[in-house]
Amino acid sequence: MVVGLEERIESYAKSIKRQYPGYEAIYSFFVKYVQEIYRDKCSNISYADYFKGSLKGRDIVDSCVYYIQNSKASSESAIDKYLRAMTKLHRDVISDYTDELKLYAPFTKLANEVSKARFKTLREHQSVAPISNEEFIYLWKYFDEHTQKRPTQLQSEIILRLITLYGFKFIRIQNMLNNSFDLDNQRIKIETLSIKKPYVRIPKHLLELLRIHSTTIKNTRANSLMFTNTKGNQLTAAYLNYTFRQIEKYYGESKSYCATGLAKFAIIRLMKQNIPPLTIKELTGMEDILINDCARRLLEENSKNPDISRIADIDTFLSWNEL
Repeated sequence: MVVGLEERIESYAKSIKRQYPGYEAIYSFFVKYVQEIYRDKCSNISYADYFKGSLKGRDIVDSCVYYIQNSKASSESAIDKYLRAMTKLHRDVISDYTDELKLYAPFTKLANEVSKARFKTLREHQSVAPISNEEFIYLWKYFDEHTQKRPTQLQSEIILRLITLYGFKFIRIQNMLNNSFDLDNQRIKIETLSIKKPYVRIPKHLLELLRIHSTTIKNTRANSLMFTNTKGNQLTAAYLNYTFRQIEKYYGESKSYCATGLAKFAIIRLMKQNIPPLTIKELTGMEDILINDCARRLLEENSKNPDISRIADIDTFLSWNEL
């Protein structure tokens, strides 16, 4: 990890907060991006050494793509704001340690590169296949055979069930709050659903897991997030990688599990129930290119399950399918 980076950036962000509202949130995503890059490094480096020798122009582009993918911002103006914020950070902080990035400043010149990199990433996600029914069964067999679960294992199982059930983009999971889950009424509130009752039902088995999880975190969380890492901070995009590696280790063979493949599996099942694409987009937070890919794959599947009764109301979805 990069030691002291968060503290240094946070201190700077607070000093300009009044003049530049919104920059603090942008800088927090930059820190998350850097720490994910260095998460599996064998040794730590100081933030000064990182600025001097490791931070490259490409990191400005990639961190902006990371910001767009993991925040609610997605417009061209959001890209521009991120690059302007990073230009200021470079001028006031980073340039004290290195001259290398002066070639790229102001970073707003990199907007086209960000758009290209973002499109490339979406194309890569588009090519990811949904998990198969066999892989779906193997996934839950793994958790069913691990009955004595640590809190982190229980949380991972809940998250994977949420993704394979509703198709949530991982950023939705990262931002879920305790009050999003109405366990007494067996439902989850989805703020982005533009329907009269913006809820989806929680199946019984998942409900029991959520009740255990809620009891476990009740007196230990300093924030209102439903899911956090062991330090109580918001999850990173790499959170599920450890769980996927453990599953592969358990079975002794490579499995093609990733969050996108799990979400596509769920989205295709939603489509089989005639849930409108716009509702699926609002529910999952997925981009059009991924939802369109799922529609294409469903057409190619050639109606393998024509006898499943079809419904067109998200509020009643899941009544036919208990996990």
